[in-house]
Amino acid sequence: MDGDISLESRPGRGSRFTVRVALPRCAAPNRGGDCAGQNHEHLSAQKGHLRALRTLIVDDSQINGQILAVQLEALDVTGAEVVENALDAVERIRARPFDVVFMDCQMPVMDGYECTTLIRKSQLSQQLRIIAVTAHAQSSDRERCLDAGMDDYLPKPIRLVQLQAKLDEIAVV
Repeated sequence: MDGDISLESRPGRGSRFTVRVALPRCAAPNRGGDCAGQNHEHLSAQKGHLRALRTLIVDDSQINGQILAVQLEALDVTGAEVVENALDAVERIRARPFDVVFMDCQMPVMDGYECTTLIRKSQLSQQLRIIAVTAHAQSSDRERCLDAGMDDYLPKPIRLVQLQAKLDEIAVV
C-alpha cells in the first residue's frame, strides 16, 4: 500500500506504533471509502445494473466479510449474505441460488479451495461464479484458485474499482 510501519518503545513508558499508507486524495469519498473517479480509475456511473446480483461472502474474518459487504453496497449490490465458514456456505448454496460467491481461501475446518471443489463436484449450481478473495497475490496463487474451480481471483486488500470490474463482467454474462 506504498506505506511504512514504525515502532518507538521505552521500557516502563509504553510504545508508539505508527502506520503510514498512501491514500488517494478526494473531496468526497463514497460509502466504500473510495474516491470514485477522483485521482484514479473511473467507477461506473450506471446505477442499478448490479442490484439484482445474489451475492454470498464466505470469510472466517467477520470484519473482512463486513468490509466486502460495505464495498458491495457502495457499488449498489444490496443484500449480500455473509457466512463465516465453508460448511455454512455449502448449506446456503443448497438452500437458495446465488449468482456470485466471494470465497476466502484460508479458513479453518475447510478452506476455500476444498469448498469450491465440493461445490463444483456436487453441481450445486451450474451458473454460480466463485471469486477467490485472498492475501496471496502471486501468479501461482491465482492458478491454484482456478485449478480448484474458482472462476476468478481478487487479491486483498480489494480495491473498489477492481471489485466493480469483476461484478460488471458477471452482470454481462
